[in-house]
Amino acid sequence: MVRMLEILSPRQREVIYYRFVEGLSYEDICQIMNMNYQSTQNLIQRSLKKLRSTFSKVELQFVLLLLVNTRLGCS
Repeated sequence: MVRMLEILSPRQREVIYYRFVEGLSYEDICQIMNMNYQSTQNLIQRSLKKLRSTFSKVELQFVLLLLVNTRLGCS
């Protein structure tokens, strides 16, 4: 999972963390990162696109599932 996140820029890692680990809404992320709504959506989509282009669909789904389960407290 760490290897996947290393390909992202620091800002991309931050937005992925807020969205998938913290489970924050786009509005909350906008406020925290001092960005407008469209820019936040674009950054998340570009980050996911970069991950999808580098890793297989199964690898990406597995990592996102781990991130969401961590947020929900599942083991």
